[in-house]
Amino acid sequence: MKKYKQTEIRSVYPIDTPSCNKMMYESETEARAAILHLKEVAGIKNLSCYTCMKCGFYHLTRSYDSN
Repeated sequence: MKKYKQTEIRSVYPIDTPSCNKMMYESETEARAAILHLKEVAGIKNLSCYTCMKCGFYHLTRSYDSN
């Protein structure tokens, strides 16, 4: 599998909404590619992506088992 590389790094400042401090992904496809990369390279498990209600971009989150 080829190495994940973010398509473009840029600053986005939404108008009239608070900005987020998390890494922003422009599409769900880009966020899922980052998840696959983090699983392979860093061994991070239980990652998923979600659409942020503040900025409208995608962020990654980790879910933990309650067991």
